Amino acid sequence: MPHPPTLQPILTTHDLSFAGIRYPDIAFQRQGINIICGPSGCGKSTLLRLCNRTLVPSTGQVRL
Repeated sequence: MPHPPTLQPILTTHDLSFAGIRYPDIAFQRQGINIICGPSGCGKSTLLRLCNRTLVPSTGQVRL
């Protein structure tokens, strides 16, 4: 039985930090659902702003 094709991520982060918060490396796939969850004030909205480039990270990079 053939294996399904490997999906390439459409957005990845590497060594990302902003305002003293270090974010994990992530890879968003074209298909599926991605969930970012955590307590209030942990940086969820900041991570999304870094990903859509409305904020510039202190270190690391976002690749589309």
